[in-house]
Amino acid sequence: LGNYQISAWIWKQSISIDSVPVLIYFHGNGEHLGDMYRNGTFNKFHALGVHFIAIDYPGYGRSMGKSSEESIIHAANSLVNHVMLTFPNNPKYICGWSLGAAVAIQIAAQFEKDLTGLIAISPWSSLVECASAHYPRFLVKWFIHEKYETSEHAKNIHCPVLVLHGEQDRTIPVDQGRKVAQNFPHP
Repeated sequence: LGNYQISAWIWKQSISIDSVPVLIYFHGNGEHLGDMYRNGTFNKFHALGVHFIAIDYPGYGRSMGKSSEESIIHAANSLVNHVMLTFPNNPKYICGWSLGAAVAIQIAAQFEKDLTGLIAISPWSSLVECASAHYPRFLVKWFIHEKYETSEHAKNIHCPVLVLHGEQDRTIPVDQGRKVAQNFPHP
């Protein structure tokens, strides 16, 4: 990716037949691959019997570069292109949590014809709307330049989608997840 490297973890099941699903996972903000290893996330994916792959975004964990919406989406796009080449015939699912849900939805809109499904955990409708639930909107618009217009990207996804959101989520209000879910063309 340009002049910097992105750290990725991949787990391939010992059976490498075309029917083994591939899970592409995008983590949340303030998280990195080392956290996912320590908290058992990778063990849970392994127990599902899938191949899985995840990256640290630019500026996260061991990945180099500056974190921005553009650099994160570029890294995610590169990862999915790699998966398409490495596992051409396997069913492919994209999953993301929080920031990762915004990334997953944006990437799924680009690759939706090649996907078996999308899982969005605690998605926000847009970064500005989510931040405005905690801070005055005029300050949010002044300080936040990233968009992550998740609801807009959701309109372009026709593969099966599962949206998960906790009603007591204090960071991303559940109404954000509901709004995203309503924007997918197929309920």
